[in-house]
Amino acid sequence: MSILLALPLYRLTDANNVIIPSGRLYSFLTGTTTPAATYTTSALSVSHGDYVQANSAGLLPPIYLDPTVSYRFQVRATPYASAVSGMDFDPVTAAGAASITFTQAGTGAVATTVEEWLQQLPVSILDFRATSDTTDTAAFQKALATDKPIYFPGGQGLGTAGVYLITTTAAGSGYLTANTRIFGDGIEKTVIRPAAAGQTVFRAKSSGSGTQIDNISLHDLTLYGYSASGFSEQIHLAAFNGVSNLLIERVFFKAPQGDAIYLGTGETPGEGRHNSSVTIQDCRFDGVNNANRAALSVIDCDGLHFRRNTVINFTTSTMPGAIDFEPDATDTTALLRNIRIDGNLFNACGGNVATIGFAVPSAVTALPRSVLISNNDFRNYAGTGAEFYIHTNRTLTAASDDMAIALTGNRGETGVVPFYLVSAKGVVIDQSNVFKTYTTNAVAGLGATEKLWDAYIAPRMFACGSITDARGIRVGTCDGVTLEPYFYKCGAASTTGTPLQFATGVTSNNVTIGPGLRIVANTSQVTGIDNEGGTHTFTSANNRISTSIDLGGLANEFVASAPGQVLPPVTFTWDPANLADGAGETSAAVTVTGAAFGDTVVFTAPYDLQGITLNAYVSASNTVKGRLQNETGGAIDLASGTWTATVTKKAVL
Repeated sequence: MSILLALPLYRLTDANNVIIPSGRLYSFLTGTTTPAATYTTSALSVSHGDYVQANSAGLLPPIYLDPTVSYRFQVRATPYASAVSGMDFDPVTAAGAASITFTQAGTGAVATTVEEWLQQLPVSILDFRATSDTTDTAAFQKALATDKPIYFPGGQGLGTAGVYLITTTAAGSGYLTANTRIFGDGIEKTVIRPAAAGQTVFRAKSSGSGTQIDNISLHDLTLYGYSASGFSEQIHLAAFNGVSNLLIERVFFKAPQGDAIYLGTGETPGEGRHNSSVTIQDCRFDGVNNANRAALSVIDCDGLHFRRNTVINFTTSTMPGAIDFEPDATDTTALLRNIRIDGNLFNACGGNVATIGFAVPSAVTALPRSVLISNNDFRNYAGTGAEFYIHTNRTLTAASDDMAIALTGNRGETGVVPFYLVSAKGVVIDQSNVFKTYTTNAVAGLGATEKLWDAYIAPRMFACGSITDARGIRVGTCDGVTLEPYFYKCGAASTTGTPLQFATGVTSNNVTIGPGLRIVANTSQVTGIDNEGGTHTFTSANNRISTSIDLGGLANEFVASAPGQVLPPVTFTWDPANLADGAGETSAAVTVTGAAFGDTVVFTAPYDLQGITLNAYVSASNTVKGRLQNETGGAIDLASGTWTATVTKKAVL
């Protein structure tokens, strides 16, 4: 009888386990370079010839040996090359894997048998298929139970055109476990679908809050859904709840009915699981007909890297967008932090919130934190929202945590709203971001309680807000915001059009118009920086405007303190301690409304300081302090008295 070749060559690699794409396995008579045939079938009826060629993923087809022949095998990277170092096997007989000794290349490798070595190799789903199977679900569940990597050979599923049919139900078996690796022959070569519409392919769920399933990977596959059968919000292609070290790479997610990938806390909201260290890279996401929810929906994750992916044709008009960070109100412990989204292409994506959106209910305790969105390409937005959106659904204060959100190096072209910042703190949109041809203005701060804090906004904007709206950026309630964008013909080409507008009926504080502000105006525009209806309230004492800005000849309605403006003096009582030589004392905080970093502060004493030095400074917004230092050589005890604090604004940058 014939023997299926049992060599450590299931996937051709070199001695360092580096895959050899399209490599060749040559067969010779033992001790020679005389070719010896191997066969494609157990009947030994069809010869492979002198060699067997691996596919582009380095995988070999089945190889059968003649039991009467003693073989020598060599792995070669190219037809005429010599054997790859460490990959010359002689002799190899058809006696069976248990009788063949194998020692891996490398210092310190321990001899074993091929049979024992093979037990460490992936299993094929085909090894577990029963003749009565009509889908691949049962075979997959059996393969999963081996706790070994699972290989899906391309085009050999039980569905039409060799598609694999797998369903994991919420109440059934087949959930992914720790150290699961699932792989195929590549995108559009190995295709896996749910057995029917309304079903999910892969699921993972830890045992409960405080636990995680570690080390899951999916690669070189296509997961294909049923969006043609209609939108279904909770039907995902892959759902993960409570996982760590999840790697998804070179996977094509096509036509999901709900989310392509779901990172949640449980299969019902509020179950309290956490996800961490998730990487999704070099993947493709195609919603096909926009009848789906999101390419990626994140309820909870600490450590997400979404990079070098292509996302097209997401989302249905009533759902948020392509990447949605949105915990449920019952997920009060959800975490959204250490997020990186970089180097991706988003094309023809829609929805009603944003291509990338953060919507965090007020019941969720932790704010999003440490988010980097960089070097992405946004094209042809097809929804009613923005490219980027953030709303924490709470009234933030000076004491709220800084969220450390940065947008850098992104490019957007043809859309509705470039960015929409509702309530957030610590957002940077720097000069390396470029937005071109957006019909409606960007938003920085919104209503009276939806406040934007400590933001730096300086994108380059071309023809934004010029079609259906009258401005480029609209500024609402904010505090500590610096604005220095570049506008090229932004805002409507009319006397009411303006590149930068401060919204009616709300208040801004501590706003800086930086020197980088440049305006190339639309024809007929009158105002470069506009106070909408004259009803925006500026806190002029805290505002600053650079003398280096270029408004393109347009008017300015922004109100800032005049250069050298002196704020109303404030008196206070101070009784310094008896200061020994070399000792000093800092005063209590003194409130001076309008004081800001960079202003000049003077403390005036009610008596002679007797040689003690005095310095005064802004210690926080609206707060100043003074410092006495005795270096006279002897002790001095100043009396209690009424002091005066005077602040002079640094209004011009």
